[in-house]
Amino acid sequence: MRLKPVLASIVLLGLSSTAFAATKSTVNVQNQMISLQNQINQLEQSINQNNGGTTSGGGTALQRRLASCPNWYDSITVSGLVNVDGILSSRRANFMSATEGPTPQTPTLIHYFGDRSASDLALDNADLFVDARINKWTKAHIGLNYQDNNNNYVTDNPKSPSNPGGDPVDGGGNSNKSLIIKPWMGSLIDEAYVTFGNFCESPIYFRVGKQYLNFGNYDRFATVPTYTQLLSQTNDTAATLGFVQNGFYGSVYGFRGIPSAKDNANGTVNINNWGANLGWMMKQQGSKLNLQVGYLNNMADVDYVSTSASWPTNRLSLATNGYSTPVGALSLDITGKLGMFDAYAHYVTALSEFKNAEIVSAKLYSTFGAQPSAIDVGAGLTTMVMNHKSRFGLSYDYSWDAYNVGMYGMPEARVMGTFDMNVSRNVNVGLYVYHDQNYNIINPIFPDNAGRGETTGILHVGVMFA
Repeated sequence: MRLKPVLASIVLLGLSSTAFAATKSTVNVQNQMISLQNQINQLEQSINQNNGGTTSGGGTALQRRLASCPNWYDSITVSGLVNVDGILSSRRANFMSATEGPTPQTPTLIHYFGDRSASDLALDNADLFVDARINKWTKAHIGLNYQDNNNNYVTDNPKSPSNPGGDPVDGGGNSNKSLIIKPWMGSLIDEAYVTFGNFCESPIYFRVGKQYLNFGNYDRFATVPTYTQLLSQTNDTAATLGFVQNGFYGSVYGFRGIPSAKDNANGTVNINNWGANLGWMMKQQGSKLNLQVGYLNNMADVDYVSTSASWPTNRLSLATNGYSTPVGALSLDITGKLGMFDAYAHYVTALSEFKNAEIVSAKLYSTFGAQPSAIDVGAGLTTMVMNHKSRFGLSYDYSWDAYNVGMYGMPEARVMGTFDMNVSRNVNVGLYVYHDQNYNIINPIFPDNAGRGETTGILHVGVMFA
């Protein structure tokens, strides 16, 4: 959606009572619009006259530059999407804090499935994107994101009363905890970066600002995030230098990330993390193949991993406590499409162990740190169903040593079937049914939870606009 018609509508609705009252019906509409645009420019110059001088590029100087380019708003594009999910689970996914349970301070940071079913109607996400082409070498992008708090905060759900034969007091039940990558922390700014580059003249580009880093391969707006996405999705303010040429692409990037324990103790700030990726993509009519490898110097900065709570220290998250030693991570990805068929395989692994006080190993009360990894493989068939483009998909996820990773932990295995249909232009509905299986680890507080499974069904409605 171009900004020009939106601005025109605002002008007509907002200023018609003053400007149009003085005009006659014989005046050309285009002249009216030019006159109104001049009025707006004059008003904005008056409002912003103290927000920057003529040499600073702000305030009056900016308005003068815009006034000299009356069609500047043609270079701005607005788009967005809204995803809403109806969720029904056979068991609640629960989370225990250190002070809850029969014995205070018992290390109970585990992903366990309760004894009751759960249902929810959640705003998965609502996003608004603004893209601006400043000139042929410069583009800017801003992404605003909102998520339903009821789908993200464990404290939004009433605590279950402790009663004989029932669940112990816990942090509330939620049908969708295994779908949460990073709790919404109050900031609407999901992305904000500037890209310098012109692929018509050079294969090199430079991007700086808050962005999703090139580690792993995933769908940012997935209804059901995969295990590999939980171990790879990283959003941070970074500087990225990359290239795209003859099917090959790659990049290197650096960013601050979460603080180290040493920086926390000294109260200092440092750029501590970096990464790189290299890939090759081939496209032909009806077929596509993409191969990619990525490296991240410290897995602690992955969105979901950074929410891991440490014990037996003070139970604060890894992002709050900081890390002692960087844990490198590797991602391997292959995706392909041939006609109506598609398939993919994603793999993410830590290259060394975390400290046990940061993320403990999957074995309960282990003295070793975790070395999490996961694989996600799937295939799909795209065809017409009742004259609507549709896709049937089947996937399998498996994780190793990820029992205590993230705010809610991770299950061990998942089987999922999906159906997506494009019911009309930019409107999609989907049905997702998956079964998560917990790690077969016996916990004295929840002895029946070892190997317990949960089946969840999601009815998804997504709308995009541009």
